[in-house]
Formats: sequence, C-alpha cells, structure tokens
Amino acid sequence: MRVDPITRLVPKSLISCAGMSTLERLIQSLNEGGVQSITVGIGWLGNVIENHLKTAIGSGQVQVIEVPEWKRGPLQTLVSSSSSLDKNPFIVCPADMIVSPENVGRLIDAHLSAEGAHLLTLSVDSIVDKGTRVQVTDEGRLIRIGAPSEVATNVVRSAMMMAVDWTFRQYCTKALEVNAAKVTDAVNLALESGATAGMIQVEKGSWRDLDDLDAYIEANRELLEAMPGDVSGGLYLHPRDTLEIGNLLESESGPTIGAGTQIVGPVFIARNVRIGRECHIGPSASIGTDTVLGDHCDIRDCMLFGGAQLPEGNILLEAIVCGEAILEKGANETAK
Repeated sequence: MRVDPITRLVPKSLISCAGMSTLERLIQSLNEGGVQSITVGIGWLGNVIENHLKTAIGSGQVQVIEVPEWKRGPLQTLVSSSSSLDKNPFIVCPADMIVSPENVGRLIDAHLSAEGAHLLTLSVDSIVDKGTRVQVTDEGRLIRIGAPSEVATNVVRSAMMMAVDWTFRQYCTKALEVNAAKVTDAVNLALESGATAGMIQVEKGSWRDLDDLDAYIEANRELLEAMPGDVSGGLYLHPRDTLEIGNLLESESGPTIGAGTQIVGPVFIARNVRIGRECHIGPSASIGTDTVLGDHCDIRDCMLFGGAQLPEGNILLEAIVCGEAILEKGANETAK
C-alpha cells in the first residue's frame, strides 16, 4: 500500500466515493452478485476497518479476521482469513476495488458450471492496457499471471477477482513456505503443478482497481452519475441540475448550507454537513458526514470524508480530503 497524506490516516478501502466507502460498495456488490457470506482480513489500522463495518453494515453481517502477520503480504492475509471458512468454493478479491454485481454473479456461475474441472476461475479484461498481465494460449488456456511465459501467445489483464476451490489453499500455504507474498505467486505455483484454471471476461467498464488518486476521482464521477435520487437524510443533485441557495438552508439531521452557495450536480451531500456562505460545490463532489466547509469554498471533482474540515476560501479541484489532510492533483489556493 502506497503511503500518502490520506492513506496514513485511513486505509484506501475506507475512502468514500459518492457517500459510501469502497469496502461498503464492494460488500454490497458481492451480496447482490450471490455471495452468501463475507470475510474481511484486517491488519494495518484493522480496528478502524472493524469499527467502520460495525457502524456502516452492522455486527454479524460480515466476519472480521485479524491477521497478526499481515506485513507478510496479501497471501498471508488470504491464508489467515480463509482458515475459518467452510470447505466450499469462495471468491478472492482486494478491498480497494469497485465491481458490478453482474460480474460477481457471472464469475460464480462460470466457476460452478465447470463442475470441478478448474481449480480456479479468474476474471479478466481484454480491453484495458494496465494492471497485472495474464498470459494465455491461443486456445484460451491460462498459463501464468505476471512475468511472461515462453508458451504464452496472448495477454489480457486481471480484473482483480477470482473464484477458487477450497483446495487452492494448499498452494497458498506452499507458496508462503518459500516466503511468497502475493496471491498470484500461489496461482502460478498451482498452474506449474498442473492445476487448470478458467477465465471469464468482464464487461467493459464494469470494474475498477482503486489504486491511485485518478482512479478514485473517475470512480466518484461514475458513481455520482448512477446514484438513485432518493437519499435518506442527505442531499443528492442529479447531473446537469443546479441549486442556488437564496437564504440559509438548515436541517436538524441533514446538511446546513449557507446563503449564496451554488451546487452543480452530480453532487452528494451526507447528513450533518455544514457548508458556509457563497460556496461553489460540484460538479462531481461527494461530501461525507460531519464535513465542515468555511465560507467562499470552491470544490469540484472532490471526495471529502472522515469529518473533513476546509477553512474559508479553499479551492480544490480533483482532490481527496480526510479530516484536515488533503491529497490533490491541482494547486490548493485561497480565494481572493
């Protein structure tokens, strides 16, 4: 995980896109796609993640497993987290991604319909040109993830999610024994040992690996465009709609917005948000609970969460704000 002013304070999986954390959205998609139970392995700032899940989703909805040796990498997290699962097929994916429920459902169907022919089934994308390389033969047989293989004739990209049989854990354990850190190391070990793997192509634009600021900004735009109009306790403004606040707008549990503020959709403003006078909000702004904006602020293509605080006159374009920490692409100026 790259360390920056935001992820020092909160794991990337808890960064808010369009009013909901990445992890919440992923859990929602997995549930809607047909996953019956969800286990989250936690390490760095694990208590923050666990408390967030209890508040946002509720106790008992998700099993949380503490991984004491999480510094060894994602493979250790997978082995520790899966040790408590029933001996059934399960899905493996990182927490900092967005995926459609349809992709989840198609992956489950593809893996189960193979009737034990494949140890694992990997979601792949043949459209994107970045991300982990997946080496494939002309016949469509997956032979390696990552470094090129001499017999590979085609390359697609991993879509960051796969369905595996319970016996895949034995390859994970063997890979750990030789100090491997990545789940792809276990996959390659399985393939080198003669195991077979299937693949399923995801739909164009139906998943996103949230690995950097650009990815979060783009995801926030897309999610705001697709939000339903009914948002309990908050305020959602549709794309291409504009709201001008003539007098102070006050709400006991919803947002409070100062006079002269203009909001340009799509924008989501959560409950208990305070926005000052003569601000400009949007388009593509997602403002989380307990955020406070001073007068004359201008925010566009931004995500604010974690009780974000912006002083008077702040101008932000393409930025993420958590508390008082700001990660941005453009310059942070003070309005004249």
